[in-house]
Amino acid sequence: MKRNSIRFMTSLLMFLAVGVVSPVQGGSDNGWNDLLVCPTNAIGTVAWRNFSEEPGTALGDVWVFTNNMLVCRGKPRGYLVLAEKLSDFELSFEWKRPEGKKPGKAGVLMRMSGPDRIWPKSLEAQLNAGQAGDFWGLGGFELDGPAERKSVVENPQQGRLTNLKRTSDHEKPVGEWNIYEIIAHGAEVTLRINGIEVNRATKCDQVAGPLCLTAEGDEIHFRNVRLRKLADQTGDTWKKEILNKQIKAFCIDFNWGPKGVNGFAGPGHWGDADPAAHVAWYEKLGANVIQTFAVSCNGYAWFKGGKIPEQPGMKHDFLPEVVKLGHAKKMMVMGYFCIAANTRWGQNHPDLSYGFKSEYHIPFTDEYLDYLAMSIEEALRISGMDGFMIDWVWNPTDAARKSGNGGKWLGAEKGLFKKLMGKEFPGEEQLSKEDKLAYERRAIDRCWAKIRDAAKKTNPDCVIWLSCNKVSDPTSIDSNLYKQVDWLMDESGNPAAMKGIAGMLGEKTKQVLCLVGWGDKHDARKVLSDPATKVYAIYGFSRPGENSLPLPVETYFSKPIDEFNGNDKNIAVLARFFNGKAWDYTSQK
Repeated sequence: MKRNSIRFMTSLLMFLAVGVVSPVQGGSDNGWNDLLVCPTNAIGTVAWRNFSEEPGTALGDVWVFTNNMLVCRGKPRGYLVLAEKLSDFELSFEWKRPEGKKPGKAGVLMRMSGPDRIWPKSLEAQLNAGQAGDFWGLGGFELDGPAERKSVVENPQQGRLTNLKRTSDHEKPVGEWNIYEIIAHGAEVTLRINGIEVNRATKCDQVAGPLCLTAEGDEIHFRNVRLRKLADQTGDTWKKEILNKQIKAFCIDFNWGPKGVNGFAGPGHWGDADPAAHVAWYEKLGANVIQTFAVSCNGYAWFKGGKIPEQPGMKHDFLPEVVKLGHAKKMMVMGYFCIAANTRWGQNHPDLSYGFKSEYHIPFTDEYLDYLAMSIEEALRISGMDGFMIDWVWNPTDAARKSGNGGKWLGAEKGLFKKLMGKEFPGEEQLSKEDKLAYERRAIDRCWAKIRDAAKKTNPDCVIWLSCNKVSDPTSIDSNLYKQVDWLMDESGNPAAMKGIAGMLGEKTKQVLCLVGWGDKHDARKVLSDPATKVYAIYGFSRPGENSLPLPVETYFSKPIDEFNGNDKNIAVLARFFNGKAWDYTSQK
């Protein structure tokens, strides 16, 4: 299945080029937003995207805005997705079936979760001819209603399907406009057609997810599609509370381990990790943010059902289960992507990578950035993670070029140089320091734009978290990356380093200190003893033990901090800090 990540307005501009009428301008009225005006202006960074069951289908092949209405041509099947995740809202629109065409099928999907497919887990408000106003719970979506109107069927492909029939028919004849209203609030969802309530579902799954207009094979027209967000009843206010206080984050680092070809853990090495055991460990540590993995450096995913192959032999659907369990414990969950290193990519694309050593080996070509964007989109959509860390946002090193291509630039990177610099690559010996720096800055800026667009299109509220081991590097200082990223972390754990770049950051960029991970290079107790560090988010990481976990948290409390060494000493510090304990606390006292 192919996802088209084109912004809806970009597609409309393409339509204009072939004579299609532009949308009428509009705005917000008492909280209502016109979704067919300009989604990127109407609701912050919201954008539309298209999903089709046929690979290669462009958005404009199915959806066209003309004469102030949105025309769905119906084929191939799929849906138009409003990327913002919503649980509680009012949606109002007009629809009609065109004269001379077969009255057919369509619908509105809400509270969608899981991967794109025909059809995803969601609640459908039916628009089928003769059934407009029915509910369908797709893929096991839970809902309830009067027994005389409710039925459940098990479908081999779609799973459990729950139907709640409408109370009465109020659809107008073919060719006339109808008004559809959907009110989703908490566990209750109400449908009105032409001002009359025709259905009310109770005990509905409460999950924030995208809204979708479906294409099911038949032409249907829409206009005046308007949305008003309601107060969220899903209980996600706890996330805002976390974001408004000091972040206490930790990572059990699956990147490293045996059986790999380059120092990174071999594919599937930590695949027996138990999500429940991991979440329990983070909870005891006192973390309010779990940083785990979407795709680790070996190039394999920690979620199932996507285009990126999962870690071989993975026992659990690890990332989605950590998200579910972490959220139940009121902990946010972040994934991870290594931008400049990916073993699987290097092995599969020798013409686009300087080998596959554990170093910065990937130039940011069009092909790689498309792959990266796809990875980000599907990880956010499938797992429900709250955001992700991006690491190693660097261009290939000369050492990587030497080990991977004899010191010569790949043809693909020479082409990228020409694209970004507007001139031919001059040759390795003739390349000036000034041109090399300008190229690398532009490459990072372009890579960042691709990451940001992919993430915010999929989930506008997701956190993008930059981990940086050289915060004063000339290729990244004073960049859009620093200005626009949500969180920026200095791996050295030195507050002075963060102060040095503070003026380069955006107004809302959260600053993070890494205080655990590099053994004795960190002194977490010294840094955290300074009251001034309260303004920073705090982070640590650790290699897993043989059971995929560090020492039990109880062990870190069992004896004084100074009886531990290296990384364990700093974890013992963080355990006390995260749990509000004194430095001299032990469980024996």
